[in-house]
Amino acid sequence: VVTHDAADFNFWSAYAWPAYRPAGSLWPWGSATLGFGLPTAIGAAVALGGEVPVVAACGDGGFLFTAMELATAVAHGLPV
Repeated sequence: VVTHDAADFNFWSAYAWPAYRPAGSLWPWGSATLGFGLPTAIGAAVALGGEVPVVAACGDGGFLFTAMELATAVAHGLPV
């Protein structure tokens, strides 16, 4: 599962990165929300029971909006 932040790089990654399962590519369509990638990846990892690795494709700005949430993923042993 890949989550995409709203940044120029992620416009392309959302189209080019293949998805092999329903909801395998999560993108903030229509909202252009910076900081979407990491918290959404954590939520996807929780929803999938920590069984499936989740990748958050973020730029530096979007990541820094929510970087402190990386501690949440580590504390719960989530594969993000």
